[in-house]
Amino acid sequence: MLSLDMMPFGRGPFKYWHLNGCGRPLPCPPWQGIPTSVLPEAIRDLRAERNTMLLKLASAVSDCAAGWLRTTRAQFSGPVDACRVLAVIDFHEHTRGGHFGPWLKWFVHEFAKRFSRVLVVTPDPVATAALFEDSSAERCANVLFRKLPPSLGKRFDLDLLHDIPEARGVRLHAFIMWGYDLLGLAATKRCSAIPWAAFCGVSWLLRGHATAAAAAESQVLERLKASPSCRGFLQADRYVANADEQAIWVPDLENVALPSGGDQSCRVASIERHRGAAFSVGCFGLLTGQRCLNELLRLTQRHRDVRFVIAGKIMVDSVDEALRPLLGNGATENILVLSGFIEDDRELNAAINAVDAVFIDGRNYPVQSTIVCRAVHFGKCIITPRANSWTADFIRAAGVGIEYDSCDDDLAARWARWVHSGGAERSRCASAQTRDPAAVTACFDSLAARLLSCGAEP
Repeated sequence: MLSLDMMPFGRGPFKYWHLNGCGRPLPCPPWQGIPTSVLPEAIRDLRAERNTMLLKLASAVSDCAAGWLRTTRAQFSGPVDACRVLAVIDFHEHTRGGHFGPWLKWFVHEFAKRFSRVLVVTPDPVATAALFEDSSAERCANVLFRKLPPSLGKRFDLDLLHDIPEARGVRLHAFIMWGYDLLGLAATKRCSAIPWAAFCGVSWLLRGHATAAAAAESQVLERLKASPSCRGFLQADRYVANADEQAIWVPDLENVALPSGGDQSCRVASIERHRGAAFSVGCFGLLTGQRCLNELLRLTQRHRDVRFVIAGKIMVDSVDEALRPLLGNGATENILVLSGFIEDDRELNAAINAVDAVFIDGRNYPVQSTIVCRAVHFGKCIITPRANSWTADFIRAAGVGIEYDSCDDDLAARWARWVHSGGAERSRCASAQTRDPAAVTACFDSLAARLLSCGAEP
């Protein structure tokens, strides 16, 4: 118990005080000089501050413990077949937005069915593990989250995976989640014996585009082919011709859930007010001039009776300078601009579902589009210029939309004919085929068989 009759001795920074006359010199208390009448209150304040700090410390320790449990919960899940261990590597933290996080989660779930243990290796394993918090314990029982070895983040040498304790003494296999990340890594003269595969694209290159994206695809494919340990790669363009023999088509399992309980966001309400009873066309997600905005903004000036919706993260600098003024709300009454990344998948789906058609510029963006895959699930019409693109091939193969030759084509009339001919039902059927569980199973079974055909010896 503190005594109020403590007397200091010494001067300045050398001033000390006695605790109940025990003769033990201690630094002057922070309340030295406070009148005796208010001293108890000052002590209570200091104790409250101390308790607050202790609570914060306990919370931090609890968070660390929870993160540790998330990243190690598979460690006690039972015996592991040492010949069936896979490391899924993501060189960056793709945990926000787009398909990066959801596809990582989906791939890991599929691999967990085919390997006895899956090591998810990323720069921040706790943040990555948070993506899986809503997964059942059964689906992740053999999944571990481990930190990317720093050296592996600089040079592509899969033997560096053995820095991870669980990767030692086993026959290891590897999957690179995003093949484009390989371009940022230095190559090594010595080739690792660990069998590996990756996910990458081929559409820009094989559909005849002379762009930076096509050059990147070419460089990634060169890296894959140069490695004797590479067993193949997944790619999402089902219709591309002359695909490499190592390519395996992977379907697109987008999250197509809608908000529960009829909840409606401000964005969706704005879209519904804007479109009214008119024919409406939207573009969503990451919005660049090349992907959709340049061509769509030209369409807005030719079709004043159509309501256009632009909702997502707008890359203004990528848009033709002459067209940028149209991105301001109120520039023309038939355009609604909702700028800002739509982080919630359900809200994004509700926004797509609120329009009649979705636009993508396949002429300048020939690759498979996750937005299009979501749109056909909701029976929407896909609109694109006639071109050598995944979107145009999808329309020709399944009748899910409209190809046009000129911006002056009567899109509203063509959409009405598309609806009358059963277009919405064709879109839904095409979506079901794209999401066919048998196709997903065949894809991952094929890749697993290639990886497991041989492996690096323990």
